[in-house]
Amino acid sequence: MKRTVLYVKNNFFQRKHEPTLYALNHDIRIWLDHTANQKKNQTTNETPVQRLQHEQKFLRSWGIKSLFPTSHWEMREVSRDYFISYLGKKYSVPFRYAGQKVKVKVTLDHQIEMYDEQECIAQHPILTSKTKVYVKQEHYEGMQEIEKEQELTNPPGLAAKNSVQVPTPMVETRSLAS
Repeated sequence: MKRTVLYVKNNFFQRKHEPTLYALNHDIRIWLDHTANQKKNQTTNETPVQRLQHEQKFLRSWGIKSLFPTSHWEMREVSRDYFISYLGKKYSVPFRYAGQKVKVKVTLDHQIEMYDEQECIAQHPILTSKTKVYVKQEHYEGMQEIEKEQELTNPPGLAAKNSVQVPTPMVETRSLAS
């Protein structure tokens, strides 16, 4: 890096330039295209333009994925009615996550995402208006079938097949008059 700075200082800045930023940017672009990027590198024996063409296929696209974490993560417990609360607003989560803890992430494009251990289970735009609740109907799909199945296997008023009877503890009774 030091050699690059010295090269620009000793080559480009030895010339006369207009004292405006616009003119300086224009002059350096011309100098780069006609001088610096046409000079062969002593190590690779290629010009920067040739080297870029060779390495272009190995470079990843810029700006697709952040270079560092840009999100804030929090843990939230999903309520019995299948919502998590974030900044005073409620967002629906698939019903099977009721009572479980999920990770919540706010993205740069103003979305809130909920994750189980690995996968994104819900995504909503962050509510900024007076609206307090955001519901996606697909989070409730399949819930009725499961409830019906549970009613058939455990009819109301009857103990479940595998339930264990816990003895009721004896409690002392006495008069409240004294």
